[in-house]
Amino acid sequence: MTTIEKKKVSLTLPTSVTQARKWVNQLPTSNFGEMTRLIYLCTRELNKNQLSSTTRIAITEIIQPFAEMAINNLKKHLIARSFPLPERSRKIFELNQALLLEMAGAYQLSALDMLTKGTVTKKQLLLSVGRSLNYMGRVLLNTYNIYTTPKEALWRDIHHLYLLACENKIEKLLIPNKSQLSHSCKTIEDYYKHTSLLALSRPNTIRIGEIARLDRFFRQVLDDVSLFNDTTLATGKYAHIAMLNSDEPATLMPVAELLHSPTVRLFNLTPVIKKLTQFVKDTKNSKSLGTNSTFPMLTNSLARRLISTMSIIKNRQFKRFSRSEQTPIVSHLSNIVKVIQLEQEQQQQNQNDMLLNEDSLFEEMIYGESSSSSSPWATPDITTQLNENDLEMRVWHIENSSSEGYGLLWEHQDPSGVRVGELIALQDPADAAELWQIGTVRWMESRPNKGLSAGVALLSPRAFPITIKNVINRKLPQKFPLEGLFLPKIEGLKESAYLVLPDYMFAVKDKLTITHNNQTELIELININERQGAFALCEYITTKIESEKKEKNDSFNEIWDSL
Repeated sequence: MTTIEKKKVSLTLPTSVTQARKWVNQLPTSNFGEMTRLIYLCTRELNKNQLSSTTRIAITEIIQPFAEMAINNLKKHLIARSFPLPERSRKIFELNQALLLEMAGAYQLSALDMLTKGTVTKKQLLLSVGRSLNYMGRVLLNTYNIYTTPKEALWRDIHHLYLLACENKIEKLLIPNKSQLSHSCKTIEDYYKHTSLLALSRPNTIRIGEIARLDRFFRQVLDDVSLFNDTTLATGKYAHIAMLNSDEPATLMPVAELLHSPTVRLFNLTPVIKKLTQFVKDTKNSKSLGTNSTFPMLTNSLARRLISTMSIIKNRQFKRFSRSEQTPIVSHLSNIVKVIQLEQEQQQQNQNDMLLNEDSLFEEMIYGESSSSSSPWATPDITTQLNENDLEMRVWHIENSSSEGYGLLWEHQDPSGVRVGELIALQDPADAAELWQIGTVRWMESRPNKGLSAGVALLSPRAFPITIKNVINRKLPQKFPLEGLFLPKIEGLKESAYLVLPDYMFAVKDKLTITHNNQTELIELININERQGAFALCEYITTKIESEKKEKNDSFNEIWDSL
């Protein structure tokens, strides 16, 4: 802190309720930047000062509405559309988190002072723990929203506060002055269940913008979630548990591995999963957002993925191999189609060059080497063609790989160009054919001083571009033709062929006319999987198309009479 900042804080630091009221009345509410600075510095200094728990709560309650104004304003400037965050967005994010943590710390200090100094009043303890868990939960929500790891000891503090509430039998009591938001948390247990549900959704696998939807959904179903301290009540193969003496969030684990301890809590999510299952059935034919009146924040795809995440433990089946190589990455379906088309054009050109021996000899005589960059007949490489076609390619670091996919690392500060659920194409340096492989980003995690890690699930080691000419069984608002990908069947690796098409456009039983490799086919979609990512992975059957060419007539009947 600078000397000027110290002087300002020391002159204006409120240490009584009267001073606090006077202090907030002097805040420059028309200047959000200055107001945010003053509130942050004030709360930080207050948390360093010795105050009675009663005074600290009273002062913090007076500052809280203005802190909320500052936090809400910061949220308007924090738009997470690319990862890692740009420098300005990262600074805003860190300030927002710091202010939330200072507010949480003020209430947490009050609660701990009451408990350690023997001056406990249930009403003040309830308020302090409830407010602190509220702010800590918002820190977690922001953390999950940009795929970063939670601050060290944050989950330990959340568990500890909940445990203190249970020991003082206040976890189910209504918190005074609760939020006016619809479906807001009403009790300490509500806050604990809400943050735990967010963690159980595996937020590093959630697509951009979906964590806010899950936040609203979990608030709406809090009453359907039960908490038990008796782990023997667990039934089935897996159980959702939290260990209150750890720094780890709630998790799904095998019932056989459950610990029987007074610091273990068991979650019953069966009613929530049943509601999600019913939602999936109800929205089977209407997969858009907001079409269901009960849960307008959910989509069919998000609900399906949430059921899977909360019900199944997916153990890695294939061994990962550590690597340290570079790979080019191209994202978005339209860009991937173009890069594969360029690859095929280059392969065709290379084959043609091999056949033109005379031309190659001529070029060698004139230019000194065959197909050199100075030759007018030389074929530019893929990178040059990408640049000429305005296709952006980013180079990632391969950390590990298996037969199922890759572990990648982005070590730069500029945007990585990928998101969770994104379709990508990459070239494995170990592949001598240099084919573009197709995958989808399953998860992302940003770690300080390391970079942005991403897990890529491999869909196919090769792909071919296709063109969808039209849909013949119904009329769509989209303009045709459209582009897609054909992922061929590969013996021993992929038992079926698939089409990759734009998501939320086609339906099962749609009949499409497509062209592939200069051939036209009529296909019918028999299954559409939109859970893999922001695209549709389609199974299909082929219907035979009559050739446009007239069948050759090998008889001589038409000439007999003319002879």
